[in-house]
Amino acid sequence: MILIRKFVKLCCFMAVFIVFAGCGRDSLTVTNTRDTNVFVLDEELAAKPREGVILGTPLRRDEMIKLEDVINVWGEPVQVYDHEDIQTYEYSVNGRRVLKNEDETGLLYIFQVGMGITRDEIIHYMGNPTEGNKPGKTLLYHDIDYRITFRKKTESVNGDMETRELILFKALPEY
Repeated sequence: MILIRKFVKLCCFMAVFIVFAGCGRDSLTVTNTRDTNVFVLDEELAAKPREGVILGTPLRRDEMIKLEDVINVWGEPVQVYDHEDIQTYEYSVNGRRVLKNEDETGLLYIFQVGMGITRDEIIHYMGNPTEGNKPGKTLLYHDIDYRITFRKKTESVNGDMETRELILFKALPEY
């Protein structure tokens, strides 16, 4: 009889423990919202950078776009940096810094978008990174053609808990 009571108590304790443990996993604090970001990462949009698209922006690496395509949407850049063969164009959108690099052929090939997003949110939506899974400043996702990097910035923008820069780079095919 005593053994049965102990067994029932143990089962009740385990059931309560499982319920509380399950509740803790779903508590993701979402800081990356449309109000303060150029690009918002969520379940629906997480696949887009892997396709070369930063949805909600004119930034696409799945198609050949030129600076004129971006100017048509966002206007002239606030700053231009000349690095001889490479030009970097800086925009400020929703208080976020957006950089685009253009090579000597006029092709935009690297996009950098400032985001207010936590490490937990990135891993929740993108999965475990290819590199940088240990605590650190950079999370890196390699796909066949694309390299997607989330790099932590030291300064906070718009009162973010964490500010990161999404860097989308399409690798050129090897010959």
